[in-house]
Amino acid sequence: VELLRASSESNRRRLHAAARGRTNGWLLAYPQRDLGNWFSDQEFRVACLYRLGEPILQVGASNCGFCDKPMSPRATHATRCLSGGHIIQTHNGFRDLLSSLASSACMNPQLEKSGILGDVAGQRQRPADVFLPNVFDGRPCAVNFAVTDPLQKKYEGLLDEDASAAEYYAAEIKHKKYDAGFENTDIIFCAAVAETFGGWSAEGEALLKTVIQRAASRVAPHNAGPFKALCWQRFSCRLQRANAKAILARKTMAGEEDDGVYDGVGF
Repeated sequence: VELLRASSESNRRRLHAAARGRTNGWLLAYPQRDLGNWFSDQEFRVACLYRLGEPILQVGASNCGFCDKPMSPRATHATRCLSGGHIIQTHNGFRDLLSSLASSACMNPQLEKSGILGDVAGQRQRPADVFLPNVFDGRPCAVNFAVTDPLQKKYEGLLDEDASAAEYYAAEIKHKKYDAGFENTDIIFCAAVAETFGGWSAEGEALLKTVIQRAASRVAPHNAGPFKALCWQRFSCRLQRANAKAILARKTMAGEEDDGVYDGVGF
């Protein structure tokens, strides 16, 4: 409590975000390259510094190498920059991992399914990153992923320990954009929104939990607990490694010299 009182408004949001459920899976995961649960030394260092709110970039590092906007030492701009394709890579990483798990659960997932809204408004949009024909009580579900940074100025004064950026983004952005299109259909729309620190919107976490449970019952019926933990760790590692890659692709880390080379691996 004293730490929160002594912190800036931005740091309070960071502390609340980092304390939410599902945010520490990457710290608990055993390194497994074939599952995506691994970091280079530099990526892991960046991920730790980002979580702690410590300076990552050199003092005086000026602008983003992709959009030319100012970069602060904490490099928060990198996780929300729309240039460079890193947000899309993070989004697609979540999409593909959910599809893989749903396939293991024999749920017949379909990626970027078109035409699910028929003739209603918004029919040219594709709100289903992953379409699952049978999820809750036999009803299909359109899962739409997004990642949001709780440190953005638009969340100032809106968040506390009982409110999250993921919930706000799901309700105010995703549902307001797509809900009208799903009226008079039996399709459930799920806004699976993750925060850059790892917390999920309630509906997104519930959907992932359901898919993971079904996958566990088929893939590891006698070892379901560790399997489910591993699945959550895979989502967590993908997110934090993507954050680190976005930062490293833009500027030199604090205390290091820029050799002009980023030896990264595709997300």
